[in-house]
Amino acid sequence: MTELSISIAADSSRSVAPSEIDPEKATSAMKNEEKLPKTTDEIDWKRLAMSFFVCCLSSIMLDILRIPLSISKVDIQRDLGVSTLELSHVDTGFLLAHALGHAVSPIVSPKSQKVLFCSIFQCVMGLIYPILFFCNDIRSFIFIFSIIGFMLSPFWVVMYSFLGSWLPKQYEFVLFTVYLTSDNVGHIIGNIMCTYVHTLIYWRAVFIMAGCLNIIGATILFTCFNEKYMINDHFPPGHSIARENIKVLSRLYHKIRTPEPNKNKFINNSPLDDVIDPRRQFITSGLDVATCEQTTPNTFFLIFGYCKKTITKCLKGIIRLTTSYISVIKKIEYLLYHVVAYALLKMAKQGFAFWVIYYLSTRMSFSLPNATWVAAMFSTGCAIGNLTVGYIVSKYMEHAPIRACAIWTAAASACLAVFGMLSQPTVSMASFVAVLYGIFSIGSETLILTRGIQTLCDATGITAKESIMILGFTLSSASFCMIFQGVLITFVVKWLVYDFCKYSPVSVGAQSMQSLPPF
Repeated sequence: MTELSISIAADSSRSVAPSEIDPEKATSAMKNEEKLPKTTDEIDWKRLAMSFFVCCLSSIMLDILRIPLSISKVDIQRDLGVSTLELSHVDTGFLLAHALGHAVSPIVSPKSQKVLFCSIFQCVMGLIYPILFFCNDIRSFIFIFSIIGFMLSPFWVVMYSFLGSWLPKQYEFVLFTVYLTSDNVGHIIGNIMCTYVHTLIYWRAVFIMAGCLNIIGATILFTCFNEKYMINDHFPPGHSIARENIKVLSRLYHKIRTPEPNKNKFINNSPLDDVIDPRRQFITSGLDVATCEQTTPNTFFLIFGYCKKTITKCLKGIIRLTTSYISVIKKIEYLLYHVVAYALLKMAKQGFAFWVIYYLSTRMSFSLPNATWVAAMFSTGCAIGNLTVGYIVSKYMEHAPIRACAIWTAAASACLAVFGMLSQPTVSMASFVAVLYGIFSIGSETLILTRGIQTLCDATGITAKESIMILGFTLSSASFCMIFQGVLITFVVKWLVYDFCKYSPVSVGAQSMQSLPPF
C-alpha cells in the first residue's frame, strides 16, 4: 500500500499536458485546460466525489484478488497433495512478477487514456482469475498468480499518477490517505465475502467470485469515469463515456492492424486543390506503384515487432535507471540501514498477511471463519494506522523523525513477537494483537519512507529528482527481498515446528506432530 505512494510524488508535481487530456484535439484541450479549477470555490465537489469514488471502488475490487490465495492455502495443499515448500512457490511467483512489474511500470504506462488502460488491465485480470477453478496442478496456480502479480503493478502506478494529476492540491494528502485506506477496506470486504463463499459453496468458487467482481469494477471504471471530460461543466451519461472509450480502442486497433498507406499520408497531409499540380501527380503515381507492390501486413510480425520494441525500450530504461541509482546512493550516509529496515518490515508484514490464516488454521486449530476474522482485524489495524500515524507523529514527535521510526518499528516487532508466543489464544486475544501489529507495522513503514529517508535526503542536500530516485530504490529493494519471503517463512516453520518440536515433549498447539501438514 505505502510503496505505491511514491509514484504519486513523481507525477503529481507536473502539470497535465494538453495531449494527455485529449490526444486527438490539442487545440480544444488547451482551451479546456484554462477551465481547470484554481480555487476551492471553483471545484465541482459532486463531480470530484463521483470520480474519486469510482477509483476507490475499482481499487477495492482489485484488492479482493489477493484474498482467495490466503484463504485457500490449506485446501490447495490438501487437494493437490503439495508440500508447504511447494505451496510457498505461489507467493514467490506472485512477488517476483510484482517486482518486475514495478520495474517496467514507468515504461509501459501510457501518456494518455490512463483510465482506459486501468480498466482493460482489471478486466483481463478478472477474466484470467476464474481459470483457477479448473486448475489441478500447482504449476498452474504459480503461472496464473504470476500474471496477476505482474499486472497489478502497472495498474497501481498508473492510477496513482493519474489521481495526482487532477486532485485539488490543498486536499491532496487527505484524499490520498483515504485512497490508501481503500486498500485495507478491500482486504476486509474480501476476507468476509471469500469466507462465506468458501464455507457455504466450495473453496474453488472464491476464484470465480473474485474474477466476476473485478470484471464489474472494470465495467464501472470503463463507463463511469470520463477522463476526456474531467474539466467540463456537465457529467456525460455512462453510455456516452463507454462509446467514446470504444472509439478509442477501435482507432488503436486499426492503427496497429492496418497502417496508413504512403499515398494517403501524402494526400491527407496537404490541402486540397482544384488545379492539377503536375509535380504532385508524378509523386502520387510513384506511390501508387509502391502501394501495389506492398504486401498485406502480417498480424503476427506486427505484434512481434511491437513486443520486441517494447522489451528493448524496457531494458534500456532499466540499465539507465540502475546507473543513476548507483551514483545517487553513494551520496547519502546511513541509507543502507534504512533500506534494510524497510525491507525487513515489508517482509514481516506481507508474510503475516499472506500466511496468518494458514498458521491459525493448522497450528492453532482455528476454524476458517475465526482465522479470517483475525486477518480482517489486521487489515483494520492497517487502516487505523494509515489514518492516524501522520497526526500522532506531527503532534508529539515532529522534531524527532528518526526516533519516531525507531519507536514504531520496535512496537511492531514486539506485537509480532507476542503474537508468535501466544499458546492456544482466543479469537479476541489474537484479533487484539493483530490490530496492534497492523497499526504499528503500517505506521513504521510510512514513517521510514516519509520521515526517516526524507530526513537523510534533506540533510545531504540532494535535488528533488534524486530524492525520488532514493525512494524508488527503497521500494524496489523491498519488492526484491519480498520475493524470498515464502521460502524463508517455510524454512522458519520447519525449524520452529518440525525440527525443534521433534526433540521437545511439548505438543504443538492443540495438534500432534502427525496432524501437521507435510513440509
